Amino acid sequence: MDAANQLSNVPNDLAACEKEPLQFIGSIQSIGALVAFTMDDHRIQAASENIEKLIGLGHSEVVSSKIDHVFGTEVADRVANLLKELSPTRNRANFVFQRDSRSFDGAVFVTDGLAFLEFEPSIPTEDYSDIVNQTLVNLRSEKSVKALSSIVCQAVHRITGMDRVMMYQFLEPHEHGEVIAEHRVLSAHSYNGHRFPASDIPKIARDLYLRNHVRQIPDTELRTSRIVPAKNPVNGQDINLSDSRLRASSPVHLEYLRNMRVRCSFSVAVVVDERLWALITCHHMTEKRIPAAQRTACEMIANAFAGQARLIETTQASGDKIVFLTKLNSIFENILTATKADDELLRRHQAIFEAFRSTGVAVIHSDQVDFAGLCPPRTDLVKYARRCLEKMDTDRQDLIVTESINEDFPELPQLPMMACGMIALRIGPEALAFLFRPELIETITWGGDPRKQLDRKQLGGRINPRTSFEAWEEKIGNRSLPWLDYEVEGFRRLKELIFEKLQRSR
Repeated sequence: MDAANQLSNVPNDLAACEKEPLQFIGSIQSIGALVAFTMDDHRIQAASENIEKLIGLGHSEVVSSKIDHVFGTEVADRVANLLKELSPTRNRANFVFQRDSRSFDGAVFVTDGLAFLEFEPSIPTEDYSDIVNQTLVNLRSEKSVKALSSIVCQAVHRITGMDRVMMYQFLEPHEHGEVIAEHRVLSAHSYNGHRFPASDIPKIARDLYLRNHVRQIPDTELRTSRIVPAKNPVNGQDINLSDSRLRASSPVHLEYLRNMRVRCSFSVAVVVDERLWALITCHHMTEKRIPAAQRTACEMIANAFAGQARLIETTQASGDKIVFLTKLNSIFENILTATKADDELLRRHQAIFEAFRSTGVAVIHSDQVDFAGLCPPRTDLVKYARRCLEKMDTDRQDLIVTESINEDFPELPQLPMMACGMIALRIGPEALAFLFRPELIETITWGGDPRKQLDRKQLGGRINPRTSFEAWEEKIGNRSLPWLDYEVEGFRRLKELIFEKLQRSR
């Protein structure tokens, strides 16, 4: 059984975590404050309860006042101008402002028709442009994603001083995470090469990273501050904090970090083609604030990495496809000049194996079976053919692609070692061509047993994250190497040639 199915069969309360409304948590981290105001008149409708500690005005004085009365005309004008600059591709604008001789790092954004201003005291810090620029140069010189990831982790470590910096890549299709690079101090535990179940960062959290790329938790023990009142006057719903970087964290996630012995967390999203490709995830064992300048520098590096990683992946995929098509064209030329196309397919089996990364090929006409390489026994091949023809007739298709015959056709003979993955292609009314791939055995090192994802404490029945992150190895089998789209399309083109030759030979 593969890891994804193994996890899905474990009875737990993951659905509760997946549905937890993180954006409607109604509180912020008390390192800063937040006000929400209506767009037309800039009158404050709600504020965090801790606002007096930051600006000296009580909550009751702030709510119902206008932005200029609370922050001054200069800040109000700046906010108004920044709101005009927001767009679907720029949902947040950061700026620095002064109030009563104090400097604040602020940001404005609009969510569900309500405007927000959030801010935190500025922390003086050095200029990181030299580190950023040198990192961008280094990224352009590398040819592998892992090498790029290592450069990024080292740069982010230099900027932030965090104890552990990881490139945490999300793996399709199940979105499990894997640490593909890491930079850490000696006292920090290594998770390099470890995999984590998708539930550790549930879909709702991944979706929030797509719209709000930077997230910090300076202290897992930090008190939060409620937004009062809690309702959005525009739509009557709970205030949506999707675009707030001060948004409070889920109690489950905070406990998860504590279980890892982490006091401070900082993450930056790596977005490739509008997909959350990875997180640059940083951990610190003591409380620590990441100043705005550091966050901005890390975000610039993450964006540059995303572009370079996409370029490398695209170049690699294009190169692999070109090599495949070159090999395929050579096979085509031989089939076109052959007397019997299906016989030529078998005679050229070594070329077929090399092009399609397969180990077995078979051609079946009714009960006549010809094959080469590692294939099921002749009698089993006949059963495979009959079952595939039935399914093709039912589904009105001429092609079946699977990475696991055992999972998709449990009624067929089970031969995972020699025939785990399969392409079945109809080349005539009662004729099929098969490609087979063997079982791929993979050993995965998990960051803790993924079957023990959540626990429910006796007291109150509250959901709690797993407590163990000790390395746990699992052997995954019963699947072949995945069939790539261009490989499937290439086999379809073979079908066209073979079918045409068969028709002409009759």
